[in-house]
Amino acid sequence: MLNGTAGVPGDTARDRRGRALAKSRQLFELEHQHSPTDPELVQFHNARMRATRKDASRQSVLVTEKSLRTLKAVPLPEADTAVEPRLITQDEPDITLHERRQRLAAVITQCEQQDEERRQSRRRTPTREPVLMTDVAHAYFAHHAEGHFPTRGEIAEQLGITGSAARRELGARLNDVLGVTREAFADYRDAS
Repeated sequence: MLNGTAGVPGDTARDRRGRALAKSRQLFELEHQHSPTDPELVQFHNARMRATRKDASRQSVLVTEKSLRTLKAVPLPEADTAVEPRLITQDEPDITLHERRQRLAAVITQCEQQDEERRQSRRRTPTREPVLMTDVAHAYFAHHAEGHFPTRGEIAEQLGITGSAARRELGARLNDVLGVTREAFADYRDAS
């Protein structure tokens, strides 16, 4: 096929054999209450295929112990640090992580204050639960140490936000959180 879905010749037989083998393993475990060894699985599977297929060997569904383990690990030669200089470098610990965590704690505290100010300034009772800057900040910075910052859609999913008005409010709160964060880390940006 032109779209690249054709695969390699013989893949369909291997796929069919793999599906049948997985089903045989499952049936063996149900029947015998333990995982089969390779010889038990081969014997059980081949007997099952011969009983349920007209010509199992021609349909390429029979297996051998060798065919169960088609892939095996190939040991690689030991790396020589003289040849590969990247192997002699060591990762240094992140010495600024503690300071960043302190600053992010201050950001979250400031978000809590702004949430409280926003709550007190409301004149009417909201028809839905408002999106809080604190919740957005916690979701956004949850994995900052690993360098992962979620998208707005991921935050919405994490906080269970579904309505379009709530999603718009989430965008506004995320921008507010990022603004507070920019202020807290202004000296980082100025230094670079």
